Amino acid sequence: MSLVRGFLHFGTELDIQIYIIKAFQLMRDFRRGDLDMYVATFKLHGKPGKQLEISRSLKEIAAKVKKLDGCKDTKIYQDVDDENIHFLVEEWHKQRQLDDHMKSNLFSALLGIKGLLNKEPEIKFMNED
Repeated sequence: MSLVRGFLHFGTELDIQIYIIKAFQLMRDFRRGDLDMYVATFKLHGKPGKQLEISRSLKEIAAKVKKLDGCKDTKIYQDVDDENIHFLVEEWHKQRQLDDHMKSNLFSALLGIKGLLNKEPEIKFMNED
């Protein structure tokens, strides 16, 4: 899907279906009052030579987190200036769901990769303004 001269352009029928599903989800969330979003960001300073191992671990953890109730999305990034720095961004529908995740085994697994890091992960929490 792309924007062409002010009009939405859908590349395939699948694009249209995805757009419709997302629109219905947004309407459902609006009716339930679930439009708030809570975000947790994790900045991980990896040891040199451990990028692949960190990336694999983050992908595995993120895939499991994404399936949890209330998790809207997870994304993994690598710093363009320092290949040893990785970011995990988690988006949650409700603060309570994020709090529950922070007490979970998956969160412990994320902290369990500390042996691959140069220092403690930097964790920041945000909510939609």
